[in-house]
Amino acid sequence: MATVSSGRAWLLLSGLLWGCGTLGDASELPDTWPRTPLRGFALRDAETPLLISQSGSVLDQPAVQPQTEGSSRLVVWGRRSERGQSARSSLFRSEVTDLATPTTPQSEVMPTGWEGAALRAPTWLPAESTDGLGPLLLYQGEDGSVGVASVDDTGSLQRLTPTAPLLNRRALLGPEPSPTGMGDKPSELGRISIVALGEQLRLYYTVDATYLRFAQLSKTGLQARLRNQTTEVAVVLSEPVLWASDFEILSGRSDRKPAQRLDGVMVRAVLTPTGRQRLDLYAAAAIPTKSMLVAASLYPGSSPSGAGERFLPVEAPLLAANTEGEPSSPTLTIYQGQPLLLLGLRQVSTGIAAAVMK
Repeated sequence: MATVSSGRAWLLLSGLLWGCGTLGDASELPDTWPRTPLRGFALRDAETPLLISQSGSVLDQPAVQPQTEGSSRLVVWGRRSERGQSARSSLFRSEVTDLATPTTPQSEVMPTGWEGAALRAPTWLPAESTDGLGPLLLYQGEDGSVGVASVDDTGSLQRLTPTAPLLNRRALLGPEPSPTGMGDKPSELGRISIVALGEQLRLYYTVDATYLRFAQLSKTGLQARLRNQTTEVAVVLSEPVLWASDFEILSGRSDRKPAQRLDGVMVRAVLTPTGRQRLDLYAAAAIPTKSMLVAASLYPGSSPSGAGERFLPVEAPLLAANTEGEPSSPTLTIYQGQPLLLLGLRQVSTGIAAAVMK
């Protein structure tokens, strides 16, 4: 049997992602399903691209707080650090009232206790996935360990894992060789992103910006941990489900090179028109001379370890390739019924930019 090329395979997948026709006539079915686009974004305002910024600060890793249906609020959390001091960071909160009106962070949460000197990588678990606990904010401390918090309507944050993380660094890495020489360094845990699959939760993250994996835990395990701070959460670690080198970056007019880094991953679960759950991924892929935003997709299986699962990369870039500046940490949300891409963007300063489909 002939092998289907990757380009043709993506065209076939695109047809499934974006809709289907009808039988019997040429009419189209009503397009009422939420779309999760995987390419074709451009900055909403190329002249003034930063939606959220602050003088002297680096803002990145945006995450959108879940809102009640019909709400027009866009509440963005993210990572803030002083310029030139990336090792020390906090979480910021900003409420956007108009995409045409740039704003600044309105509040800030500083690290304490086990979190070390840094807070980063906020990611939201919606209320419908927490069985009565309300929407939960998960985040990382300095060494990549994961904490949990709740946030009230005023934006005030309450830590639900104040004395010890929900998942420590060791639980996310599994067995890790001890450094044996001056050239060895601890593994780097990338930005976390959480999705719910039935009664299970998957926490996706990169290791050494080289490959993507997930840690799977149960909702009941999370609830037990939040009720009792000494309860240990059982997790299953997956094999790599995506490699940085799966993406190719155009480094010249026609020269394509495998990406060497994969950073700032965000994974989002969507329901297809056929009722099947799909995972869509957004990230930044880079070679030493260039970076670009990329996307990928997969249909999850039933194995707790994700056996046999691999994300299928989209060949076209997520964000227009001629975008000026260095993009990072993309986040996809639906705002006022339309797809909205938020991302970190470094130009003269680094802040949160907004991109829309063109």
